[in-house]
Amino acid sequence: MTVFWIIAGLIFVALAPVISLNPSRRQRQMVALRDRARVLGFRVELNPPGRPHASERDVLAYRLMYLGIRQGPAFRWTPDGGLMEEDGALDSDQRALLDRVIDALPQDTLLLTSGTATLTLWWQERDELERFEAVAQRLLELRQAIAPYEETC
Repeated sequence: MTVFWIIAGLIFVALAPVISLNPSRRQRQMVALRDRARVLGFRVELNPPGRPHASERDVLAYRLMYLGIRQGPAFRWTPDGGLMEEDGALDSDQRALLDRVIDALPQDTLLLTSGTATLTLWWQERDELERFEAVAQRLLELRQAIAPYEETC
């Protein structure tokens, strides 16, 4: 009987690490969020170069590439500093749309930037999938408004 308990204990010790590898509920939510973002056209990067806060442990960049040969306007928005844009980068309609997007951003947003190639949301992924989808749709609308893309066949 002692041999049985020794073998059972060894099997349990061997299987314990495998059992603990199951993702948590939060990890599964983050995977679903990132997968949905990719389906919507975002490129998700964890701790990319040039991240806004080097002291933050996990910073994610959700990037929307500008399509075709169009370049986007240069602007940068932070919760602390507000909006900084190059002179004349946005017209009044684009600025109004950007303001609506900013109002809808998740509370854990660190930065929203636009450069020549991408529109990027820097955040810490604390929102739910449904809330992100609403923000993603607004970001897609903003991308289309500030750097319109029309397919030519």
